[in-house]
Amino acid sequence: DYNRDGDFADAGETVYTRAASTTSPIVGTFTIPTTATTGVTRMRVSLKYNAIPTACETFSYGQVEDYSVQILAASNTLNLKAFIEGFYDVSTHQMQPVRFNQGTSSVTTDTDNIDVELRNPLTYALVASTQAMLKTDGTATCTFSPAQIGSYYVVIKHRSSIQTWSANPVTLSATTTSYDFTNAANKAFGSNMKQLENNVWGIYSGDLSQDGVIDSSDYVLWESDYNNFSFGDFATDLNGDGIVDSSDYVIWE
Repeated sequence: DYNRDGDFADAGETVYTRAASTTSPIVGTFTIPTTATTGVTRMRVSLKYNAIPTACETFSYGQVEDYSVQILAASNTLNLKAFIEGFYDVSTHQMQPVRFNQGTSSVTTDTDNIDVELRNPLTYALVASTQAMLKTDGTATCTFSPAQIGSYYVVIKHRSSIQTWSANPVTLSATTTSYDFTNAANKAFGSNMKQLENNVWGIYSGDLSQDGVIDSSDYVLWESDYNNFSFGDFATDLNGDGIVDSSDYVIWE
């Protein structure tokens, strides 16, 4: 019942039929149309001896079962805003175009890729994840397909930064939801962010080993690239200027 009007009489609502057969089990697939109404609706499965049944029919031999199924939107969007400490420029109130500086993109509004996870609010188990481009103004458009509707902790992972969770579960709608990490420390779990300037907060840079702590193991990674005079696409380039040098050490320190 794609339009949830209480019947199976509308065009396209018979989604699979099969002529009489002794094959068992019966397996069929179908594609839900984009016009289907989202939410819980009824699906009827009917088996009639030696014939194809109609949706509402009384017959002598066979079986009919009804199920409640939930139809989800093909995708939904989480619009995030977050700044990364090392990339932030207080003179422009934005982040560096890191991908441009490191030579991996010609787009001067790209900062870096982030992984965004949705975590179960009770068990913290991973529900869904996606990758998004964090822009210089701190915005990132995160698309989840299939749609993830409900309340989840939002987790931001970045290759050289501390993994950061939303302070509380965020309720995602069927269409678009927004969450801003930048306007208060307490938007992050444990208020675990650094003040970048008045009323602006960012995610700590320096966790190069991605073990959840900024410590000497991260320094070793930076030192190796620094000694090799590395320039280009390196996580150890903590300020995002395209070169691994002492200015990145200061951020780690």
